[in-house]
Amino acid sequence: VGSHGTHVSGTISSNPGGARRHAGVAPGVDLFSARVFPEGENAGATNADIANAIDFLSRDHQCDLINMSLGAPVGSNVIEDAVQDALERGTLCICAAGNSSGPVEFPGAFSQTVAVAAAGQVGRAPTGSVSADTLPDDPSLFGRDQLYAANFTCFGPEVDAIAPGVGIVAPVPSRHGLDSPYAAFDGTS
Repeated sequence: VGSHGTHVSGTISSNPGGARRHAGVAPGVDLFSARVFPEGENAGATNADIANAIDFLSRDHQCDLINMSLGAPVGSNVIEDAVQDALERGTLCICAAGNSSGPVEFPGAFSQTVAVAAAGQVGRAPTGSVSADTLPDDPSLFGRDQLYAANFTCFGPEVDAIAPGVGIVAPVPSRHGLDSPYAAFDGTS
């Protein structure tokens, strides 16, 4: 559920095929998508749209997991109720912690969800790329093996996990005559 569906879906389920094609982390998985943001517009999704998408994926498709690539600074009772209902049906909502380097955003901040922050590794992003500029200024945000919490990631006690979120290779729509275009993305989605 969110606005980054194509990139996240490709990262999850891309099937390898031929030269220069990348496989997703779970090729062949059954994947459903619910777009809640109007395509091509800057308009936001309503809380009802998001809650309806959660219900649709959990109830109608019996999804085990729902990835939520969205966030807001204030929680919504409507969305929290939908997340709780989904959890009671056996569906876990995995949420972006947020990319504003502040407190964990909602719905990730709800106790019924799993909030995921973004990690990077020194030297993995191409020199001069946007991804290379994600190093934190605070030395305490570096860990073993040159891993670090990205400077854009939201964090706080609501974070349940930190996962790769810097320089993630994902398929993008074919354009400019490219057969299998890919790009690197950063974020907690």
